[in-house]
Amino acid sequence: MEAVAEEARACFRAQGVEVIADEDFDARIGPMEVVAVDGLPRVGGSTRHALARGDRLETASLHGWFVDQGARLGVPTPLNAAVVALAARAMEERWAPSALSPVDLRMQLASAWH
Repeated sequence: MEAVAEEARACFRAQGVEVIADEDFDARIGPMEVVAVDGLPRVGGSTRHALARGDRLETASLHGWFVDQGARLGVPTPLNAAVVALAARAMEERWAPSALSPVDLRMQLASAWH
């Protein structure tokens, strides 16, 4: 996922937007905390929860923006494009959370990267 984030950072840099290190960001605002929701521990992020509810995923909006910006700026974003495609497939096929293991995700992204 670091390589996916690096594509996004490359898009920002191509636009002249300052990109700071995660450590510097955390020092400015403090680390993000994971807190209980309705007294239950939170497991996973918004994508996991949307899959569990059968809701539309926000992946196309978030990662798709970098794909569009990359195309406009001449910045390659094959991993972000692969993430968008996987999310579309997950919605179409109604995947449950964790339907794609971390190893399988890495393999899917690696095939898009090379």
